[in-house]
Amino acid sequence: MDVSAECFIQWQLCESLNNEKGLLTWCVSRNHRTSAVWEMLDWIETHGPGSYGLFYCYDDEDTRERNYIGRHPPMDYDNVFRVHRLLHGVLTEMDDPFFGLVQGNIDPVHPYDRADED
Repeated sequence: MDVSAECFIQWQLCESLNNEKGLLTWCVSRNHRTSAVWEMLDWIETHGPGSYGLFYCYDDEDTRERNYIGRHPPMDYDNVFRVHRLLHGVLTEMDDPFFGLVQGNIDPVHPYDRADED
């Protein structure tokens, strides 16, 4: 956790919870894939075969044109939440069934961007 420390990530590790196997929770205010969060998820995937959990991400720069290492999305995800599920040591990226679109659903459309209803 010290290696992945960044000012916008808040980690909490409770070593004696979850039947004494430990519980790691975190929140992050940076959404882009250059964050240490992705390195931590990769580390947990490799070193924690019994780990499980969900990580929600909204990255407004997650497009096919962006060049993230190992990242080649089949479509643009710059206006949707993505959910990452860690289960049995495998991290899988999935559509998010709960939040959906960001702009137009969570963020209201600005009045200047609305179609005229005259």
